[in-house]
Amino acid sequence: MELINLLPWILLTYLTSLVPIVLSKKLSPWWQRHGDIGEAIGTSLVAGTSIFTVALPILSQDMNLFAGMSLVFIGIALAWAAHHFFEDNGKELAPKSWFAAFAFALHNFPEGVANTQALVASNGINIFSFSLLSHNLLDGMVMAMGLMALGLKRRQLFYALFFAASGEVLGMFVSSLGLSALSSISLLSVGALLGLSLDSITHWKAKEGMAAMCVLFGVFLIF
Repeated sequence: MELINLLPWILLTYLTSLVPIVLSKKLSPWWQRHGDIGEAIGTSLVAGTSIFTVALPILSQDMNLFAGMSLVFIGIALAWAAHHFFEDNGKELAPKSWFAAFAFALHNFPEGVANTQALVASNGINIFSFSLLSHNLLDGMVMAMGLMALGLKRRQLFYALFFAASGEVLGMFVSSLGLSALSSISLLSVGALLGLSLDSITHWKAKEGMAAMCVLFGVFLIF
């Protein structure tokens, strides 16, 4: 995929990732009450759509089914392990600011890879890419709230969130080069997103779990 065709999605990725800087103070009271439900819905939406727009096209064309499903299950396991290390029942165990930014950038890289592959598979606009933008917005809110709690000012928030979003943009750029090995990264990303959604269903409060299940069920009905 040519870089010029990715440019609108790169700009939207940065926009949705940085909007929380402007909204974080105003939305902080609401987010403390309802943010976990929003995160569960966003994660489940992008996880469900990734099955149909990323995983299935790869498994039908590029990869052995057993190997591909193994990568998805590895991604699920990695997501569960990572979330239990950084989070307790939906409560962020906030690390230092730049470590958080680096961790989010690593988390975003395979999502960027998967996004480009979904754009290629659908020849442009697709529901996964749009759901990933909403996921970026919610991830940005989670990160902004955690970093604000650590005392970061608005300019520092901008640098940290920009760095984190750049992980996804880098994944999009690398994937546009057409390297075949990146299909494996995309399947790991699908598994990780499913793992985060399953974590919402099984370990968070009942409201978050029900929201995640309803979104996944809705996605399966649509597709």
